[in-house]
Amino acid sequence: PERREGPLRQWATMQLPELPGTRYFLESSGRGRCVRDFCECFPPFRGPLCELVDPGEFDDDRNFSAVLHYLTSDDPVDIADIQQSLPRLWKQYNGRFDYPVVIFNDGLSEEHRRR
Repeated sequence: PERREGPLRQWATMQLPELPGTRYFLESSGRGRCVRDFCECFPPFRGPLCELVDPGEFDDDRNFSAVLHYLTSDDPVDIADIQQSLPRLWKQYNGRFDYPVVIFNDGLSEEHRRR
């Protein structure tokens, strides 16, 4: 499978501010959550209300759900490490399985989120 580009990828990197009613909608639908005035979508959902679905290529072939996750900081060394790691992960493993990749962070700058 090819790496997907475009609008869904843009939504994946955005940090969405919490708007009135957003918390209720996301949490009652199970599609995402809001924490500290920002909201995030759970895979495979994307978009301002987590209403878009970004399915993996092999989702219909699996009888289970899974996600690959990373934990990083905004430190330039950590950013350089993850920039090296993610393409390798895709080439060596995830290109064959297409699991969602979630990057937990402690406050990435807008510049580092776009990378």
